[in-house]
Parts: sequence; C-alpha cells; structure tokens
Amino acid sequence: MHKEIELVSKRNRVLRIIGNGGSSIRKEFKVMKRFSAETGMLKLLKNEGIRVPDILEVGPDYLLLEDLGDETLLAWLERSENQNLKNYEFMVEEMAEFLKDFYRATQAVFNETMIMNDMNFRNFIIHEDRIYRVDLEQISKGEIEADIGRLLAFATTYDPPKTDWKIQFRNSLLEKILKVMDLDRKLVQRWEIEEYKDIEDRRK
Repeated sequence: MHKEIELVSKRNRVLRIIGNGGSSIRKEFKVMKRFSAETGMLKLLKNEGIRVPDILEVGPDYLLLEDLGDETLLAWLERSENQNLKNYEFMVEEMAEFLKDFYRATQAVFNETMIMNDMNFRNFIIHEDRIYRVDLEQISKGEIEADIGRLLAFATTYDPPKTDWKIQFRNSLLEKILKVMDLDRKLVQRWEIEEYKDIEDRRK
C-alpha cells in the first residue's frame, strides 16, 4: 500500500512516503538555491561523519531522504517536562557533543565558521538515542555564539514558556556547551536576548 502523509514545514513541501514495507521522506523545494544548498551540505556532512539523514534519491527539485522517525528534540522536551524528568544529562551531553562535532567538521571543510541559523528544536531528530540534524538549507558563515543563543531561546519559549523546568534545562545545556566549546558566554547571552525578541515578533 502506498501512502503519503504531509508533514509540517514552513519553507518546503515535506511528505512521508509509506510503501514497500518501509518509509522515506520526500522534501520538495520551492527555491532551487535552497535545494542545491541542502543537497551539497547533506553530502558533505555525511562524508564528515555528522549525523544527518541519508540521501536515497536526488530529483530535479526534490530529495528522497532516510526516514529517521517522528521523535524531534521538541517532542522529547515536551514529554520530558510533562513527566518532570530530573535526569536529562544524557540529552544535554548528546546535544553538546553533536554541536561541537558539527562546527568542527564544517570549520575543517570550509576553513571558516559555519552555523545552522535555524535552531528550532523541530530540526533535530532523536533516532536510536542519537541526535540528527535535518533542514540544512540555511547554513551560512557566522558566529557559533549566535546559534547557541538561538538554541537557548527556543529551549525556554515553547508553550508554556519559561517554566522552572525549561529554565533549568536551558541552564544545564548552556553549561555543558560552554564546557565542550570555547565560547564567549556574554555573546551567547546577547544572541539569546535577540532571539527572544525575534520569537516574540514571529508569534504575534
């Protein structure tokens, strides 16, 4: 049985294709520049050992990708808070190590600092207890502190925003990231404040 399920995406049309005993993700691009950027970045990161979905097929304006499942970092965050999970150190460590590996790999390839820009928790998938990154079309040169600040802002602003649990998780995540990467804490916090303002504007 062949079945197509449309998934949430603001910039592209994304479908889960179910059939032949398995499933895959078809990502149809509206902007060809983004299609080229994502295709190239997926191949590059896979070659560098960074966890991203495998490319199964490249079409004229679409990618057929490995289906990593529905467990986004946001889904994990919401469920963990609902369960009042106290021991989330494993996820904090996994996220910090993934980010460190990503920035190290892209620095080695491009010889300059590359960042993801869109740090929405929906763009991180948890597959077999490891973090994977999806949606790579906005990667560009920038400051790592900008990415981390944005990540921290997202961590505390999902509904309900700025709960004690989310703030504690955010604090743990920040400290672990600063432990594994040599970053400017004050610059991270400035970017976090900027992202708070941008999130408020987007959600009005």
